[in-house]
Amino acid sequence: MAVSLTMAELQTDEQRRILDTIIALRKCGLDKILSLPQIVVCGDQSSGKSSVLEALTDIPFPRSDNLCTRFATEISLRREAINKLTIRVIPDDARPVKEQEKIKKFSQSITEFEHLHEVMENAMTVMGISNSKGASDKTFSKDVLSIEIEGPNQPQVTLVDIPGLISTSVRGISEADIEMVAAITDRYISQRRTICLAIIQASNDVANQSILQKARNFDPKGERTLGVITKVDDVPVGSGREANFFELAKNEVVFLQLGWHVVKNRTFQERDFTIKERNTAEVKFFERSIFGNLPKGNIGIDTLRSRLSCLLLEHIKKQLPLLSAELEDALRSAEVELGLLGNSRSTPSECRGYLTQLIMECHNICKASIQGHYENQYFRLDSKEASSSKAGSPTTRLRAIVQRTNTQFAEKLRTRGHKYTIKMGKHDEVPSPKGLTEDLPTVLSKADAKIWAQTMLIQSRGTELVGNLNPQLIAELFWEQSSPWEKLATDHVKKVWELCVKFLDGLVTKKIPKYLKTRFWSRFVGGALKERRKAASDELRKILDDNKSAPINYNHYYTDTLQKRRDARSKPQPQYTFGAAEFQPSLATPLQITTNMESFSCEEALDCLMSIYKVQQKVFLANVTTQVVERHIMRGLDDIFSPLEVAKLSDETIKAFVAEPDSITRQRDVLTDKVRKLEEGREIFRGAIS
Repeated sequence: MAVSLTMAELQTDEQRRILDTIIALRKCGLDKILSLPQIVVCGDQSSGKSSVLEALTDIPFPRSDNLCTRFATEISLRREAINKLTIRVIPDDARPVKEQEKIKKFSQSITEFEHLHEVMENAMTVMGISNSKGASDKTFSKDVLSIEIEGPNQPQVTLVDIPGLISTSVRGISEADIEMVAAITDRYISQRRTICLAIIQASNDVANQSILQKARNFDPKGERTLGVITKVDDVPVGSGREANFFELAKNEVVFLQLGWHVVKNRTFQERDFTIKERNTAEVKFFERSIFGNLPKGNIGIDTLRSRLSCLLLEHIKKQLPLLSAELEDALRSAEVELGLLGNSRSTPSECRGYLTQLIMECHNICKASIQGHYENQYFRLDSKEASSSKAGSPTTRLRAIVQRTNTQFAEKLRTRGHKYTIKMGKHDEVPSPKGLTEDLPTVLSKADAKIWAQTMLIQSRGTELVGNLNPQLIAELFWEQSSPWEKLATDHVKKVWELCVKFLDGLVTKKIPKYLKTRFWSRFVGGALKERRKAASDELRKILDDNKSAPINYNHYYTDTLQKRRDARSKPQPQYTFGAAEFQPSLATPLQITTNMESFSCEEALDCLMSIYKVQQKVFLANVTTQVVERHIMRGLDDIFSPLEVAKLSDETIKAFVAEPDSITRQRDVLTDKVRKLEEGREIFRGAIS
């Protein structure tokens, strides 16, 4: 198999080392996982794409006057000790699995190019598209023809030829074919590491060739598109069309950062020319053509090889660090997915061990979250979570967010737990709740508060002396003043409960495979959560019922507060007199004595209310957060994931519970293969760096 050295000679040892890295990544199958640098030859139908590719690679592809490119063709040139050409078919992922397996079995090798046409005909038969041997309803295919050419003098490079874009359906070409060709083109040129060799034929107006618009859609700045003008010999000398394409070649009509290049392909009369004769005819054409006035580096197939070699090298150098980081991300993601599936399991002991492992992992994370120990990788915050002040604590850190929620509940109870805010003195402060302003306490002046107390006093009067209080009065005033507690406490317990459910759902979603999540939740989590919710609701109801009884207190804080309020009420009020420079208090100020016995009783009742309210409020806050939230919701939440529950299950139940379906087995095989390829790719990168 005779091989020209033209492309191989362009590559230095440094270039080969860098290109070898990409080839090795492609060879281990990473091109299906990551976007690898490559050169794609694209253009409209009959624009001369295949002819350019043939001239670049010195490979005599079978040619025809009608459509010849019916599928994407990946040409991989490899440096190996022995000359060999191997053709395979890479099936479209959308095909059924059995069809894919059948197509993957196709592989033929030759040592001379003269047999290439026959092998390509066989490949088209495998794809199920029409060829010279027989007709088929299928004209185009999304399968990929892979041609791997090996030899001691071959360069390390991969080029892709794709079907030309078609604008109108004609006999033998349907609208579906047009859409398929457009989809194939989009799939290749949309890949951000692809250099697009956009072929434009001078025999047709630029505005009528859709490849430029396609390239702009995916590469709007023209950073990875190199325009190539063909068939310039078909343009009449001195015509306006020739001048227009000359301006295009100078990068003045459609600007591309990589610029433009001009080549002359074989004409119909030159179809039997050898590669050498073709190149000689091209040189002679540029000697007499206006296009020969362009910079020498922008005309001819030899300089195009040189440009592509340099472009590809610089492109790969730029992309390698990004590609390495992308590979590491893909590897971590694949390992997580594979880890969720666990090891293959078929026996009851394997199933039991797998389920126990899942349970224990959930148990340990749940216990750590409740205790506030966040060393596990599960609790790590990304930069957005760590820098967000509005987000608060993430739901993975359950103890932190419950503490924050309890603090918010305490603040609500302090600022909105009382029905009335009573201003007994000029300087009494009215608590100003933060955030929401609905359900705020009604502010009562001292006079209004005494009217409220007097109304209750009259309704509760018994045989006690006038000026004394019926103990029931304090209870009734307290019940009304603390009436908002029930809603605040119920809402708080509900919120903590929802946070726990969200935490557990996130934990199960992260640690339990998707196919097993519903069964796992139903078996281990759902029922236990319902029991805990009922216990918490029952406990809260008991606490609320206790508050409907007369307050019982043994805390001296009540008498301390009451005495202070009485002292403040009877305390002499300073009298201010106008002095030389400022108001000065008079020293002689009489004690405040109330002679109205009913007024005295009202003030005494309000003092008792406000004193007992402070004590009971603290008790209520402690009871709700400790006896309800902590005892029935938080404490022992990790016991939901008890391995003892797994031990209680029979072998039949265990096997039915976690035995994996065939789809999971296939998914594991795919992920295992993906991880293997990515790990191999990582070793390739490490070797390249070292």
